[in-house]
Amino acid sequence: MIKTIKIASRASDLALRQANIAIEILQPIFGESYSFEIIKIITTGDKIQNQSLQEIGGKALFTKEIEEALIACKADIAVHSMKDVTAHYPEDLTFLSFFKRGNPQDALISRYKSIEELPKGASIGTSSSRRKLFVDELRDDLKILPLRGNVPTRIKAQLDGKYDAIILAAAGLERLRIDEGLYSLLSYQQFIPAICQGVIGLQTRKDWKYNELVMKSSHELTTITTRCERRFLQFFNADCKTPIAGYARIQGDSLNFTGMFAGKDGGAVIKSSSGEIKKPEELANQVAEQIKKCIL
Repeated sequence: MIKTIKIASRASDLALRQANIAIEILQPIFGESYSFEIIKIITTGDKIQNQSLQEIGGKALFTKEIEEALIACKADIAVHSMKDVTAHYPEDLTFLSFFKRGNPQDALISRYKSIEELPKGASIGTSSSRRKLFVDELRDDLKILPLRGNVPTRIKAQLDGKYDAIILAAAGLERLRIDEGLYSLLSYQQFIPAICQGVIGLQTRKDWKYNELVMKSSHELTTITTRCERRFLQFFNADCKTPIAGYARIQGDSLNFTGMFAGKDGGAVIKSSSGEIKKPEELANQVAEQIKKCIL
């Protein structure tokens, strides 16, 4: 008898693509005795498109209903873009798997190839406080406008001329196979990625009987960098109202981490350090403490 595993996902094109990636990875681990069904969940964040996330409750609005479905046993596994997961989540739930990270960079969608090339007074669409900060540090003459909706909707708005440029996550564009000619990658140095941008995570109930199988799908190096970046987020207990960024990468035998947090004056405080691969949380704390001294 075939056992059905229910996977909870947002209903956007990108979320469903990521849910199908999860099935492709999990199916050979679970075996032929199991099948997978995607449970589409319309979150509050998806329903409300005419207000900024800061106004209506933050990133939790993209995860709340999905996590409630897990707790109520209406779903067995939730697939999340880890950059949308808040610093803290329900105690009954856990993250056991992080797939190999996609491209963590930001991408500029425009007929112009860089922020510097945009004409004076040009409009950029983004609702990210992190991206707003980095744009302002490069160009204080640009007009930043709110941008909501799924990836295809945002791209259409730019192509229709509502914005001179928009900024999106490169990983989402690549997973949806968006024409590479439409966008240019923004450098890590100018746009430090959002926490865990490009990472797909699997969330389950702590007591679910198949958790050991889910753990087998996790990518070891991505798990290490995710632990580092998530700890940095938790240190500041940050939400989408405050610009925060963090990028951990393994180079040789060491773990390198760059973190950014906005000071009281709104300016970016950026610090970097290296540490042991086996101690990602310790490295995150170290960088966070350095930043904290600068913003107090």
